[in-house]
Amino acid sequence: MVEFGAFASETWMPASMTGQIPASDELVVGIVPKLTLRPASTGLGIAVNGLAGYGVDRGRLEYASLTGIVTLPAIDSLNLNLNAGWGWNAAGTGHELFLGAQAEWTASSQFLFMAEGFTRDYGKPGGQLGARWMMPGGRVDLDLLAGRYVDSETPTSLTVGLTARW
Repeated sequence: MVEFGAFASETWMPASMTGQIPASDELVVGIVPKLTLRPASTGLGIAVNGLAGYGVDRGRLEYASLTGIVTLPAIDSLNLNLNAGWGWNAAGTGHELFLGAQAEWTASSQFLFMAEGFTRDYGKPGGQLGARWMMPGGRVDLDLLAGRYVDSETPTSLTVGLTARW
């Protein structure tokens, strides 16, 4: 019922977008606890997760969020995820409300494809398309996603994710 995750995120932005020379570069590390209230295997999954990200370079809490998640297994290989929540960040808008929807299609035991859309109570709505390679053994996943307005301001983004389980 309870999962604990951790992350490290390195963000690069070219000088043309930040106005800074050299380009912006920031490392954030954090935790992501999740509480499953009802597993998706019951036909309707319900969970709550939190997130806290600490900026190593700035030495401060950069962002935090609390999200409610509902998972609807549509068919064996397709899940629909709906989420809504509250977030806070040290830069920009401060507090925000957000909501989103995601479709995950499991193409095989090693490949999953995803499409998602989301919006905040400010800025432009965003979306991402991507793929996940689940390496044999189930302990490591590699994600690659391309997005538009992921932070509601940046026109394009590319995300590479690595998940390790033990």
